[in-house]
Amino acid sequence: MAVGKHNGTVQGRVYFRCPPGHGVFVKPSRLNRGPPSMDTEPQTLIR
Repeated sequence: MAVGKHNGTVQGRVYFRCPPGHGVFVKPSRLNRGPPSMDTEPQTLIR
């Protein structure tokens, strides 16, 4: 289910890659720390 607005590209600059409609940018001031993830696989950041 797509919940974002784009694919990680803004004005031709690629910030990250994801399927269309799944990317979300969030201002740092709007973030807060939640409970630890229950995922068994660590997330990998690819640059």
